[in-house]
Amino acid sequence: MRGDLSNVRFLTVAEVAAMIGIDAAGVAKRTAQRSDAPVQVTSMLELTVLAAWWEALQLADVIALTSTRVRPGSKASEWSLGADPTYETVEMLAGMVAAQILTDNYFNPDDEQEGRMLSAVVPLALAALSEEGLAEPELSFDDALTYVAGARVARLREVGLAESPKRGVIAVPDALVGTVSRAVMTLLAMQLGMPPGSDEPSGGLPFD
Repeated sequence: MRGDLSNVRFLTVAEVAAMIGIDAAGVAKRTAQRSDAPVQVTSMLELTVLAAWWEALQLADVIALTSTRVRPGSKASEWSLGADPTYETVEMLAGMVAAQILTDNYFNPDDEQEGRMLSAVVPLALAALSEEGLAEPELSFDDALTYVAGARVARLREVGLAESPKRGVIAVPDALVGTVSRAVMTLLAMQLGMPPGSDEPSGGLPFD
C-alpha cells in the first residue's frame, strides 16, 4: 500500500467508514459488545472494504497522504461537491476498488504465497463474471486456498460490484462486467509483473 493507514487516527474511523455505509467504531482496545453494535477496529486496515477504497483513492490521486495528514490529491476537484466525473473516471475508480478487494489490499511480486492466492482468485473472479456466476466455495481443510480466494470475490458484494441472484451464487451484474473485468485484468498484469498495455515488466502496481 502506498499510504500508511495507521496514520489515520482511530477516532476518525467511524466517520470515514460511514461514508461508504460501514458501521464501525475506532477503539484503542476492543471490548465486549452486542451483535448489532458497530464493528470495533483499532485500525482502518481491519476493514478490508474501507481499506480498499482508501488505497484506490490514493492510486487515483483523489487524496494524498503525508506523515500526519490527508490532503486533496491532484484529481480531487473531479470528485468535489457539484462536480460531475465522467463515466470513465467513475469506472476507473471502481475498478481500482475491485482490484484492491481481490488482492486483499496487498501485492508483492516477490511473495510466492500471494502469487498462489492470485492464481486461485483469478479463475473464481472470471466465474463470477460468467452468465452462470460463481458457486461459493465451501470451507474445506483440503482446499483452504480456494475457500479464501472465494471469500475475496464474495467481498465484491459489499461494494455493489457483485450480487447473489440465488443462494450460494456470486455474480457480477451485466452493467458492471466491464468494471470488474478491468480489475481481473489488473490481477493478471500483477502476476506477469506488467502494467496493462505495457510490454515491459514492472515491480509496481499496474495503476501507477
